[in-house]
Amino acid sequence: MEGEIIQKLNDFLNEHSPVTKECQVIYLMVEIRKLIEIFNNRSNYSTLFLYCNWTLHPIIDRTNLLKDMQDLISRIDESIQAGGKFDDKQLVPSDFGSSLIEFSSLGRLKENMQAFFNSINLPLSLFEDVNWGAFRNHLLRVLCEQPIIFKNPSTNIKSICFKFANVGAVQLQVEFVDNGAPFRYIGTL
Repeated sequence: MEGEIIQKLNDFLNEHSPVTKECQVIYLMVEIRKLIEIFNNRSNYSTLFLYCNWTLHPIIDRTNLLKDMQDLISRIDESIQAGGKFDDKQLVPSDFGSSLIEFSSLGRLKENMQAFFNSINLPLSLFEDVNWGAFRNHLLRVLCEQPIIFKNPSTNIKSICFKFANVGAVQLQVEFVDNGAPFRYIGTL
């Protein structure tokens, strides 16, 4: 079964490079998720597995899916607390909060996904700049308005959600446990 899925992914990646539609991103993430489950290597590809689930579900709130994000969420919380709150229209300087930049640019996902592709000998053309940019933009459109909710937060963060932003930019909205004003980070892609 896994050989057939790998072959389908190989054919898909050779035919759809770069991806041009959201449905192609969804298909790719579904097939990757199947393989991660078949190989039972969720722990090695926890970031990729989270994004596969996030792609498929309108809300991510199950604790077992979020435990691997706790370190990153703690770093995002520290970045926000160190930098204060910003209003909707203010851009956060590029040197502010590398954790915010890492999360919103999908940098950790790219690394985890590339390692997964290497492990099963899939073509790596998806990770070339133009191809990755197209994939990332379509994935972010899929993930917009699909919050990650922390039911038992270990930080001040209650939820994180991508919001629609200008072309070439992403807005990350962070809601807090104390129901204070949400933090909005607008970053360029």
